[in-house]
Amino acid sequence: MNRTRLAGQGFAAILVLTACAASGHAQPTLGGRISAGYAAGVGSPALRNGALSLHAALWLDRRSGAEFGVAVGRDQFEDRTLVTGALFLNPVNGGVGTATCAGCVAGSAEQRSRMSDWYVTPTITLRRRSGLLQPYATLAAGAYQIREVRDNRFLPSSGTAAVGASTFTTRKWTAGGSVTLGARVPLGGRIAFDVASQLHGAALIGNDYAGGTGYGVVALGISVR
Repeated sequence: MNRTRLAGQGFAAILVLTACAASGHAQPTLGGRISAGYAAGVGSPALRNGALSLHAALWLDRRSGAEFGVAVGRDQFEDRTLVTGALFLNPVNGGVGTATCAGCVAGSAEQRSRMSDWYVTPTITLRRRSGLLQPYATLAAGAYQIREVRDNRFLPSSGTAAVGASTFTTRKWTAGGSVTLGARVPLGGRIAFDVASQLHGAALIGNDYAGGTGYGVVALGISVR
């Protein structure tokens, strides 16, 4: 890179700084948040089916108005086991059904399903910037990678070892979004304790179905602004 180009870039930078100083606007700063919590599927019959949630966010800190940023996270929001009884396993072809046959093994089918995701989403946040309690609300929309792992096995009624075990894993990128309601409690300087609740939703479209998945998160963390 030649000296003329460097000088031109330096001059341009000086003009920008001068214009900002003349207008009385302070240089923008970044704010951020890291948090961990618990995630559970909206349709889950019990909270124990949820698991860990991790979240990080970065935004352009402003004195007034909406703040724009980006958030990333990882949630495991479902871990449930479904057992279906009064079934029969055909050892010849490995099929499982309600009809018995010569040589069929009576028992039940067990399926364990675990769902998790990674996401990255642009965000818009409105917040209170002063006081002992500083509530905020965030709207986000972006890309989600939904991962589902299903473990299947047949449990003979005789109590012998499970048979026909198999595992199926799917990963799919899809559109999704979230709404966050939270509050900051300043601890001194720019540091604050942060508590938030989130509601996530993502589309799920397959070869023969269209729907979605949703889950909620309660998280605690630290924010800086």
